[in-house]
Amino acid sequence: KKIGDVGYKFVIKEGTPTIIEHIDVIDSNTYLPEKSVLIMQDVLKEKRCDQALLDDSFGRLRTFYIANGFWDFKIIDKEFIKNQETRNFALRLTIDKGTQRIWGGLQIEGFKELESHAALKKYSNIQSSRRIPFNLFWLQEQKDFLIIYFKKQGYWYAEIDSHLIVLPEQKQSATKSSALRVFVQWKIK
Repeated sequence: KKIGDVGYKFVIKEGTPTIIEHIDVIDSNTYLPEKSVLIMQDVLKEKRCDQALLDDSFGRLRTFYIANGFWDFKIIDKEFIKNQETRNFALRLTIDKGTQRIWGGLQIEGFKELESHAALKKYSNIQSSRRIPFNLFWLQEQKDFLIIYFKKQGYWYAEIDSHLIVLPEQKQSATKSSALRVFVQWKIK
């Protein structure tokens, strides 16, 4: 509606807020529900659901999978299903976790003694027979340590590069899914 020469008046009818009462996270390969749905429980606690809350929850879900070695994680489909009785919604996410990466160890080329440094102990003490998910965020932690270490040694402009090497895959048992064992080689110039 026009208000004189000054502008317009708008009336916006928002309707009822969206409330999500149930969430399912389904693996696209197995079609089974994932326990990672617990990460998104905050969406259920809110009385209203908005895009910012959903985006934050999707980000935490992605971070959870990356930290557990699923670097290729993606949400394939988001489906909002309306409950005709309550008029609220269920959210069904279909995900593709991708291939899991397992920690294979680390090497610091030319600085073998650094591999046993206290800051890197948690990475070097993992036995190769254990299936520890390779948290992608570990690369940044290791690089940050190496940068600080070499700056303290007077190497202000040291080039620190990581090279990921996929080790030959070992036979998996019927109960364990296939995964790639990844080894990190750090090169310092």
